Amino acid sequence: MQNRSHIEVALVTLGLGIILGQIIIYFYGGVARSVDAPQILSGSVTVLNLSYPVYRIFLIVMGLGSCALLALWLRFTPSGCMCAQ
Repeated sequence: MQNRSHIEVALVTLGLGIILGQIIIYFYGGVARSVDAPQILSGSVTVLNLSYPVYRIFLIVMGLGSCALLALWLRFTPSGCMCAQ
């Protein structure tokens, strides 16, 4: 795949993702399951008369933090930039 165009690589990646997703649904089923918040994150925070669950805020912060760390890793490490130099 190294000598292929970007669109071909993207299409193969998309196709493999769809196939993998269907395999997972086949084995585990397509029914959504709820997950209870851990006891330490079970409360809520009120800001400007709006109530926000602490667990949801925690997940948002962890997601944004993961994106920031990935961006920093890709930008500032030799293994993140696998471009020809």
